[in-house]
Amino acid sequence: MAGTARAGVRGADAAVRVGRVAGNALPGGGGRWRAGARQHVALRPAHAEAARHGRERLGRRVAAAVAEHPDVLLAYWDEGLARLVVTASEDGLTDRVLDHVVDVAACHGLELGGDPEELSHPADPVAVRVAAAALVADVVGTGAAFAAYAWRLPPSPRTVTAAVTFLRENPRVRAVLRRRLGGPGMDLVLAGANAVAHGAGQSPASLVLDGALRGCQLAEAVARVAAFDSVHDELCAPERVSVGAGSGTGRRCGPRRRRSTRLMRRRGV
Repeated sequence: MAGTARAGVRGADAAVRVGRVAGNALPGGGGRWRAGARQHVALRPAHAEAARHGRERLGRRVAAAVAEHPDVLLAYWDEGLARLVVTASEDGLTDRVLDHVVDVAACHGLELGGDPEELSHPADPVAVRVAAAALVADVVGTGAAFAAYAWRLPPSPRTVTAAVTFLRENPRVRAVLRRRLGGPGMDLVLAGANAVAHGAGQSPASLVLDGALRGCQLAEAVARVAAFDSVHDELCAPERVSVGAGSGTGRRCGPRRRRSTRLMRRRGV
């Protein structure tokens, strides 16, 4: 009985985390990760003068000002994540606290948004969004292929499907698209083109296989983000020693950092 109860609690906890992942993956996140009363806010210089002062220095000033708000329990600038970590006193106050963060950041020359050249956040929902969108494209393409076959519509030439497949797998084409659109944009464009080509060509088998792959990628992305949520309080703390963002060399990793790294590896973060 006790084992069943513990399993039920763990299942409910996992469901809550997966729900948070889905909520963060919805459009309108505004460059932040949120889990209950906790949120990580990405900030960047709004103008050249703020960039000269340094984002980390300004971020620490913003954290000190935000920490004085009565609805904030904790606020500090995490150099390793390059994010402002804020914990509200209640879950329902996160939006109000975020508005306050935006106002304070604007006074210090910062705005919402991260640097595209830096490493992504461990719980970045972009991977979840891309995998989900690609899976939807495969499902729609498969449905279109079956519908066209049922209505006895003529399929598109096989050369079109072969050309799209060739371009999708060509490293040079992928490199050009990545430079112009970024990694997520490239994946979405290629997934959409592949779904259209195979749907019009009435060849759903390829889309079914690709959809299975996208489903596995979606499950992996959700599990990775949920794993970070589960160990957040052990990894994200004001006294945690971390590598400074944007610097070529980092601080010496202390015991706490090494334990955090081992913990992340064990849990798949």
